[in-house]
Amino acid sequence: MRLAITVFCVSAAMPLLPTQAGAAGARLVHFEPELVQLTGKLGRKAFLVNPGSGRESRELHYVLSLDEPVTVASERGDTRVEAEELQVAASSEEGFETLLGRRVRLTGTLFPGHTRHHFTGVMIFARRAEQAR
Repeated sequence: MRLAITVFCVSAAMPLLPTQAGAAGARLVHFEPELVQLTGKLGRKAFLVNPGSGRESRELHYVLSLDEPVTVASERGDTRVEAEELQVAASSEEGFETLLGRRVRLTGTLFPGHTRHHFTGVMIFARRAEQAR
């Protein structure tokens, strides 16, 4: 049985509501400041830094492999990015280790990867992580 991803948007005057569909049936969500809940499998992945430079190294980061892909749009709607896997950023990764390899629900904001230490086109700043049912 395949479970669907649950995605919510928040505004100051409204409770959590499902968002509309994006391209190819994917859920449409927006980059920050919209708060979203995404569900998938939490893993860790080694990414290559400075490939081909002679100063190559690897960085280990948490990633969320989504149950279902999402379409992420800019606030103005002029940019759209499809995402199936997100690099996870958090002010504290405390408790993530116990969730590794499990299906989780992350609550947070999405932002575009924009430095050489961001390895997915879309990243999530996780404010909350919990095991999904």
